[in-house]
Amino acid sequence: MVGKLRNRLTLLAVAVAAGACGRAPVSDALEATMHQAGANGRELGEALGHYSAPGDSLHAAAMHFLVANMAGKGTVAGPAVNEFYAFIDSVYTIRQPEYDIPAIYANFAAAPGMPTRRSKSGLTRPRLRPPISQTT
Repeated sequence: MVGKLRNRLTLLAVAVAAGACGRAPVSDALEATMHQAGANGRELGEALGHYSAPGDSLHAAAMHFLVANMAGKGTVAGPAVNEFYAFIDSVYTIRQPEYDIPAIYANFAAAPGMPTRRSKSGLTRPRLRPPISQTT
């Protein structure tokens, strides 16, 4: 009786070991990615199969890692997205930096009672001292 039990356990262990060697372990994340890929799942399967050669075990592991971590990453495209971007581009303006010196001159020149003069650059600058009078 002990011999029969031992034979059955040995046969069971061999069957489990043979079954485990027959297929590569597939993670849940890899299955989820393949399910989300839809029509592109065939291309992902081809990419995974490309590195299935025995000498490419490191490449195969890297490819499995990349594909398994692709779940939830993607792009959205279509006419609604293009329309949204066109709308955003039409209403959004980028604020330009306001340089200090011209802004200070403009604010100072706008003060009531301040005499102004034009510089070579065309900026209106306040007179910081009264003009020198020429007497002859």
